[in-house]
Amino acid sequence: MISERHRQLYQQHYKGRTVAPRPNPWLHVIERLAREIEARDILDYGCGISRGVSRFSSYPVRDFDPGVPECAAPPTAADFVVSIHALEHVEPDMIDAVLLHMQSLARKAILLVVSCEASTKLLPDGSPWHSFVKPASWWHHYLTDYVPIPPKAARLGAEYAGIWRAA
Repeated sequence: MISERHRQLYQQHYKGRTVAPRPNPWLHVIERLAREIEARDILDYGCGISRGVSRFSSYPVRDFDPGVPECAAPPTAADFVVSIHALEHVEPDMIDAVLLHMQSLARKAILLVVSCEASTKLLPDGSPWHSFVKPASWWHHYLTDYVPIPPKAARLGAEYAGIWRAA
């Protein structure tokens, strides 16, 4: 689901960086949806170095991010899988595999939030920080099993948000 080259680029980027802990901007939505689906646990898929869900959630949260060495262990299933601003970092030829992997791990539901904007950040080799940038309309049509939810008003058009529920 990630090439070794891509994994190494993200690990190089994060090496030696410290990030001030702050709650994920979607935390209140995550917690509300977790209550609605009666989730017992959450998997933050693509948590990044800040881990803004697990450090601030009232739910048990496991972190997974192949680009962050301390979060790279293969994840186990959870009632609720959340992926906030992670899919835009996935290599284009890996998108389908990553989405299927998330579905295989979600016992009840998935919340996806994807940035639809290019980033000015670069990886250590000069390649774009966001590897897979598509407009919100593309995600809406591509993710036919997901029910769109409104993004934050300030982010209209800049991100796609959707929910998938297990059968």
